[in-house]
Amino acid sequence: RGSASAGTGSVSVSVTDLKPETEYFAYFVLQGTGAVYSEKVLLSKFTTRKVVRPIITLDLQNPNVYISSDSNAVADWMLIVYNNRLLSSLLTAKFSTVCVENTPSTYRGADYTVLRALNENGSSGSVFDEYATEDEKSVIAAYIQAATASSSGSVVAVGHNLNVAAGRRISVSCAEYMSPTTQYAFLTTGRSALGSGYAFRAIYPVFKPDSMHPVVTTLSAALTVNTSGPTVSSYTVSGSITLSFDEYLYYLERSDNPETADTLYSVDTAPILGDSASGYVHLGNLVTARSNSNAISVSDTGKAGVQTQTITATVTNATNGTYMTFTSYLCDQYSNMGTESLAITVRIVKDEDDNYIAVAEIPASWDGR
Repeated sequence: RGSASAGTGSVSVSVTDLKPETEYFAYFVLQGTGAVYSEKVLLSKFTTRKVVRPIITLDLQNPNVYISSDSNAVADWMLIVYNNRLLSSLLTAKFSTVCVENTPSTYRGADYTVLRALNENGSSGSVFDEYATEDEKSVIAAYIQAATASSSGSVVAVGHNLNVAAGRRISVSCAEYMSPTTQYAFLTTGRSALGSGYAFRAIYPVFKPDSMHPVVTTLSAALTVNTSGPTVSSYTVSGSITLSFDEYLYYLERSDNPETADTLYSVDTAPILGDSASGYVHLGNLVTARSNSNAISVSDTGKAGVQTQTITATVTNATNGTYMTFTSYLCDQYSNMGTESLAITVRIVKDEDDNYIAVAEIPASWDGR
């Protein structure tokens, strides 16, 4: 029972504490400004619906996450750095400390976290949906709903009040928020527009697929020129050249059999004739051509099984134009290869003071400086 002022327009009236799936009759009497009541009573019949918590599903097709629900829902989401050191203690907490009494022992293990419960399936929604206490659900819902993105923090993107229609997928593109070298986790919470309890989901690892081969970020050349010869063509260069890349180096071994998968190896800088490690190939074995094998070579003082992100070349009495070329199958962990082979070339040039100096050159497509 109640009253509301309508003026000349319409007014919405909220009624609480109704039973679900029940038929109700609402009676309305209108009163004008002159305290005169309408002669007739207006009757409206309606049936309430059962309000249930939605079941939210996340599908991952990096770098996109798809949100779907079995019933209409309003969702909030956040994208966070997936790193134990940076994760909120709310997510790394043991699930056993925030679950209900009848939670199976499977979900009470010492290493079973809240984040894992958000990620894994229960019989109706996530494990978290099924076994977290109501207080814990309120805490995690508030954590996601209040999240704000920061360029320096662990929360890199958020979305609020996203309408998810039953049976339809909503795509969230995460690419613009992510670095190719970092993994992320996507968390969401949602509830029925009619005011049900909250549902939860998490999915990881979310990452930005890398489509670029490794590129050189720094090139340092410690080279000296011996100008004792009669012409530039007789001058020689000695020293070292070091290339540092933006990611670790790999080698893709192509299979001659179309029914057999290619093999991806990590690259180390151990001596060619020294020890070897399973899953690794020595950098020296990836050199395919040299203008003079005695003048330029790969430094092989590393250890077998230690992945490298650098290439160091030793130069000894090299003449102008001396070069070393690597296999075209030098790549990154996603098998991204260059359109041309990586080569290191030694050049003798004049500086601004008209002195002869030595420089190292690499193809422009490999130069990320």
